[in-house]
Amino acid sequence: MTVSLVHLPAIKLQHTTATSVSGAITQPTAGNVLVAIWSGYTATEGEVSDNQGNSWQMICQQLTPGGDYLLNVHYARNVSTGSPFNVTLDSLDTGHGITGWIVEIEGCDTAYPHEADEERTRNGSSTTPATESLTNSSLDAVVFAGSVLLDSQDPITLTNPGAPWTLIGEELLGFTYNPGSVVYRILSTSTNSDATWGSTDAPWATAIVAFQGAPTLFGPPPGRGPP
Repeated sequence: MTVSLVHLPAIKLQHTTATSVSGAITQPTAGNVLVAIWSGYTATEGEVSDNQGNSWQMICQQLTPGGDYLLNVHYARNVSTGSPFNVTLDSLDTGHGITGWIVEIEGCDTAYPHEADEERTRNGSSTTPATESLTNSSLDAVVFAGSVLLDSQDPITLTNPGAPWTLIGEELLGFTYNPGSVVYRILSTSTNSDATWGSTDAPWATAIVAFQGAPTLFGPPPGRGPP
């Protein structure tokens, strides 16, 4: 099965002041992968959980310069499902404000949906457009690119990566919320994924992460394993 996203647009979970936020998402299909791309006003590693007992793993995180905002990417594989299906994003800190998007992927390898080292993060303090690149080894994958910006002005002007990227979530209100965005692309060949962000605001943090389709061979391909 080719990887694809279901239940678009992505579900946004957001709160202006709380250190954690919970919300119901569309009930996922059992066995699929859920991805949370989110930010909190905190320097502490956050956690993701749900009311169906799934195990969420952190793939990567990146602080904005100065340590104000933390961009996080978590996922749960081979999920158990039920209704209602509630997801909680918790910054585990005294900082305030959370913005995040939850996305469901079907067609992923249920055992190893994310290959180790297939993620990149960076941060910076310049308004000059920044590019991040990820070399993807899979012939069937979905790649996400996320960003968060320090809210020094309101509203934010953000230039997302253009084609072949598709925007699935965006927040442009600085001060009120954590501004940032999430885009994705589907790959059918092994290729580089380059994402370039531009903004009138700084500092910023970005992440780019790939999730692999189910292998056609028995067992995981060479080099594939848990993160």
